[in-house]
Amino acid sequence: MLMSMKFTDICFITNDVLKLRAFYETVFDVKAEGDEWHSGIRLGEMAIVFDYADMLQSNNAFRYVSAGGANNVVVSFGVDDVDAEYRRLRSMDIKTLNKPTTHPWGARSFQFRDTDGNILNFRSVREFIIERLPTKDAGGLEARVSAVAALAGEIWREFYTPVIGAAQVEYMLDKFQSARQIYTDITQNGFVYLIAKNLDREMIGYCGVVPTEGYLLLSKCYVRIDARRQGVARGFMGEVEALCKAEYGLNKIRLTVNKYNFYAVAAYKKMGFEIVDSVNTDIGNGFYMDDYIMERALD
Repeated sequence: MLMSMKFTDICFITNDVLKLRAFYETVFDVKAEGDEWHSGIRLGEMAIVFDYADMLQSNNAFRYVSAGGANNVVVSFGVDDVDAEYRRLRSMDIKTLNKPTTHPWGARSFQFRDTDGNILNFRSVREFIIERLPTKDAGGLEARVSAVAALAGEIWREFYTPVIGAAQVEYMLDKFQSARQIYTDITQNGFVYLIAKNLDREMIGYCGVVPTEGYLLLSKCYVRIDARRQGVARGFMGEVEALCKAEYGLNKIRLTVNKYNFYAVAAYKKMGFEIVDSVNTDIGNGFYMDDYIMERALD
């Protein structure tokens, strides 16, 4: 019969309890309890404990312990948003070992050291995959583009009808989101399209970008209603950042968003975008796009 086991804490052995605990108080925005000999913080049901090395070494049971970086151990924490955590730590001048990276097995993570040199890993695990559509029709592109257009219709009719009305939704779907226009954008206008699929291989979102002088334009980024708030948009943004810097040599992403799409405006702000202007664009047939222009500069 297996014992019932529960992970309870991590104990760091240090020569400076107060300095080390202050680092973790900053990282996790919590208050520690204890003193310069023994302190701890709680993160839900888990505890992080800081013990003074000399105190432990005076106890025969712990003479083997020593302070300093335990480089053969990586302490991992699951977080909701790896990229937001990365920006938050960098804003506090905490140095990281790398930037957020998406791994083939679906996790996205970055690592950094505490003041004793211990390696910490912040990680989130995706329940979706992101694929890039080919930019030339080597067979099958038309069918995939038709699937994107069908998803666009589903998302737009559900989300935007209450915002801009059914007539404008149908007009914009035909003008900007039709299979015909998406295919032309990919094969002739320099667009790159990314699609997200859940673990059942159903398409749950799509994203379109095109390089423009001085920045990468995030033209489209949409997620199906049942897949929102699951990190899909963040996943797209990570891929878009990589395209922006590595493929196009740019350091700025720009987008337009409907002023009354409060959810998207708030989400983009959380991802580091700022409102830099507004525009009211005549798109024909008596319709206008009343948008904010948002930008994000990359590191």
